[in-house]
Amino acid sequence: MKSKDFGLIKRRRAQLEACKNNLSETKQLIDWGIFRSCLEKLPQPERQSKVDRKPTAVFI
Repeated sequence: MKSKDFGLIKRRRAQLEACKNNLSETKQLIDWGIFRSCLEKLPQPERQSKVDRKPTAVFI
């Protein structure tokens, strides 16, 4: 007996595989080092509390 979620998982996996090609193309087009330096220059507003997430996260 197959799970009824199996079809959903299979379709989602196919969607992710299709996006994988787009990501590799984007990686070739954008110099992420320069983009990261631009993100690091963004002003960081003060957080209301330490529970809040940071407004921008530079993780590239």
